[in-house]
Amino acid sequence: TNSRSLGLFIVEDYHVGDWTLEGGVRFDRNERDPDSVITQSREFNNISLSASALWDLNNVWSLGFSLSSNERAPVTEELYSNVAATVPSELVLHAASGAYEVGDKNLAQERSRNIDINVRWQGQDALVSVSLFYNDFNDYIALSNTGVEIDEAAVLQYVQDDAVFYGAEIET
Repeated sequence: TNSRSLGLFIVEDYHVGDWTLEGGVRFDRNERDPDSVITQSREFNNISLSASALWDLNNVWSLGFSLSSNERAPVTEELYSNVAATVPSELVLHAASGAYEVGDKNLAQERSRNIDINVRWQGQDALVSVSLFYNDFNDYIALSNTGVEIDEAAVLQYVQDDAVFYGAEIET
């Protein structure tokens, strides 16, 4: 597969008193052109946006907040791995994963909406940071186990579904 990608982006930051404000926009064009008559070329146009604010409350405390909206094109493996196989014996084993990975030539791009909140304390000899995140995906691309095995190796299929990831991270 010949893959071509072009990205244009701008990121700006502004400092106002105790605040740092950042914003960014990115446009990506991705083309996937397989050397096969079995499937067609695909083109994806993606737009990603981000905005964040960091407030330095004093010399040791800061509070951060960010929002983003991202789009990602499927990569070659997600689209085309083993799509030419018509029977299980034609599948090619992925050497690194030890599984048979099967792509889906009809995958759409992923879209996500994300929120991050961070509180940070930094003293002379110590740092404590607590981050909360929430990521809401439309058409999340995942490698799913089909439940089928060939010679004790799992057959995995790239699939899409909506997904939500959220949690917290503590750094010390």
